Amino acid sequence: MIRIHSDFTGGNIRILQQNGDEYILQNDLRTTADDWFYWAFCVEGAAGETLRFVLRDNRIGHFGPAVSHDLRGWTWLGGYTGDGCFTYTFGAKEDKVYFAHSLLYHPDRFADFAAARGLSLGELCKSGKGRSVPSLSVGEGSTRIMLAARHHACESPGSFVLEGLLDSLIADPIPDTCLFVAPFVDYDGVVDGDQGKGRWPYDHNRDYAPEKPSIYPECAAIRREAEKGCHYAFDFHAPYHKNGGNDKVFIVRRNIEKESRLVRFAELFEESITPDSLPYVKENDYPTEYGWNYGTAQYAHLLTQRPENEMAFTLETCYFGDPSRPATEESLLALGRCYAAALRRYIQEQRAGLIPDMEARTVSLREVDGTNFDECRGLKRAGKRFVGQPDAVLAEGYLYRDTSRVFAINYGERVIGMVIARVDPAEGKPYSFTDFFIADPWLNRGFGSAAVDVLLELFRSLGKSDRVEIQVHETNSAAIHVYQKAGFAETGRAAWNKTFIVMKREL
Repeated sequence: MIRIHSDFTGGNIRILQQNGDEYILQNDLRTTADDWFYWAFCVEGAAGETLRFVLRDNRIGHFGPAVSHDLRGWTWLGGYTGDGCFTYTFGAKEDKVYFAHSLLYHPDRFADFAAARGLSLGELCKSGKGRSVPSLSVGEGSTRIMLAARHHACESPGSFVLEGLLDSLIADPIPDTCLFVAPFVDYDGVVDGDQGKGRWPYDHNRDYAPEKPSIYPECAAIRREAEKGCHYAFDFHAPYHKNGGNDKVFIVRRNIEKESRLVRFAELFEESITPDSLPYVKENDYPTEYGWNYGTAQYAHLLTQRPENEMAFTLETCYFGDPSRPATEESLLALGRCYAAALRRYIQEQRAGLIPDMEARTVSLREVDGTNFDECRGLKRAGKRFVGQPDAVLAEGYLYRDTSRVFAINYGERVIGMVIARVDPAEGKPYSFTDFFIADPWLNRGFGSAAVDVLLELFRSLGKSDRVEIQVHETNSAAIHVYQKAGFAETGRAAWNKTFIVMKREL
């Protein structure tokens, strides 16, 4: 008798309907508020049969389901055509076969990994369901590295990367360095087969808000561990299901002030990639405070704020790879070893004084073009009383393109604002600029004044006028303060609207 079930570590499935040899299946979201995609099931008693399984296309990866006979070794079935279905012919002796959304990483595998290296697992805490949540401490030294994975239970690629990283660092330790590892933060979710991502009321990686205590015992325990020192902190995740940037490996940057450190690590990581590893290219990294990369309640954000912390961020590793190169257990482990090589080199440079102490507060202007257009559009602004939203600024700049240019205001490599500058005034007329704004995450940090200084340098370099004239609404006190600080003085009111102050300064 054929039995399809989820009665195993990581199992998750619902059988909606059976039509002969066809089974219509659906993942069980359980406490997940979002429409996520993780599933895993076992088929028993189907030896010699051919069965068809129907899910949805956004539940199956590029290479079909992952397949295993022991919950340890996983391979891709292959042959997936994008129709949300797969067929499997069971061999005469295939009485038990596991199928899953992605390559699963069983907690017992980590226990075996530690035991094989003579290491004993500790207990991070008791989980919400009373389970003993494993942890691992390795080495001694004044530099403390904290490593975590599975804040979202379903994101198993990060576990393979973490194992590869640990394998390298245990075999070739970084001198004067100790490791603390929380390999399964949402341990109940990993065991029970939950999605984990988007739990109600929020998931484990939204449980580090600085102003309130954690509701999950694992996160509370990690906070206590951080009090012992946290010079480096890394969290291993997987992104959304598939396609586009989700098919890549990328770093999610979490601190604009530490941008130069993150860039240097990314350079070292890219240089360390070997042919057997999944590829990593630093240009794929996700910028600080951009798109979905907001909030203060995440593991990496909390730990990067600690005074002793050199660097903290999340590494996102794709579930499947891209269609031309699948992610395998071997390539994921190799990626972890490459990560260890980059970290080893970074710490060597840091100890030698070769890493900048902090990101220099340098601001530059870059004309908006195809390389930064989308990033400019993605800038966040809660208010639009004095300046329109980014799309409106870009459109206005296009209308006045004969005499003006739209510039992105950059902090390092990151776009933090925009401005329209009249760079080609009529003879005898002053330079001017309008629609000047700094995006919300970088307000009140000195970037506005720095950007005005750079604008003035641009005008001086062009040499077409010896003065600058701008207009600002009389209630825009923040902007008026910035302009006065830059040497602008009020000279009157705008003829077209008396609520606007005219301000001028010589170059």
